[in-house]
Amino acid sequence: MPTVPKLRRALLQAIGVTAAILCAPAAAWPEEATIGGTGGALGLARALGADFSAASPADNLKVLPSLGSTGAMRALLDGAIDLGLSARPLEPAEAARGAREVACVRTPLAFVSSLESARAIEVARLPALFADPRPTWPDGSPLRIILRTRLDADTNYLISVVPGLSAAVEAARRRPESPSAATDQDNMELAAMVPGSLTQATLVQLVTEGIKLRVLAVNGIMPSVETLESGRYPLVRRLCIIAGQSVSGVAQRFVSHVLSQRGASILRESGGLPTPVSAR
Repeated sequence: MPTVPKLRRALLQAIGVTAAILCAPAAAWPEEATIGGTGGALGLARALGADFSAASPADNLKVLPSLGSTGAMRALLDGAIDLGLSARPLEPAEAARGAREVACVRTPLAFVSSLESARAIEVARLPALFADPRPTWPDGSPLRIILRTRLDADTNYLISVVPGLSAAVEAARRRPESPSAATDQDNMELAAMVPGSLTQATLVQLVTEGIKLRVLAVNGIMPSVETLESGRYPLVRRLCIIAGQSVSGVAQRFVSHVLSQRGASILRESGGLPTPVSAR
């Protein structure tokens, strides 16, 4: 049985260790920043966050489930998250409250399908496909378009660049049998489940989430970093990290990592290219 002096020494040692832990400087503890927003950029944020933490072990980036671009802006401006991910330009009211782009990437907007024989799509054919109550693929098999919500940034982008698509999308929304996805992750899950599906997704989502769907050529051009860089690919999306008026130290360090040469390399590996932020 331990003697009283030995027990006293053990107790004093335990007290000393506890005091050392409690009095350790805050810098010794990992710091965390939260980021969330459009689902199409979550995989990219995780890839960048993992590399950031590997380079700076005292820092951590927590990537939240999909909030959507608008949800991200609300959460950011309310102070609920440190950084937002947006697939649309800032609204004037958001900029007036201090929201600003701090890092952006360009990426192809791809079309994907569960149909193995699907190969290509023509942008000019999109309005006819959306308007047709029973569209088919070239081999005659049913083509099932997966719709997105009216707030979906990718759908609104397509409507802005494809004449006649707005009315065709609204016609598709009126058909009760049309499948619909709320988030970018739901969209990919539904596309994999629905036979003959057709939907859109950013290349960075396809790459970083390892999506196993048939990627289609658009107007004869496959979506890739190379065709994006050369200007040959016709459909391009812009995704941005958004900060508020005040930014935590770890969030600032993460943004600096994204803007570094290492960050640019990860963007490229993930299907995107760095692009300048917009002036406020």
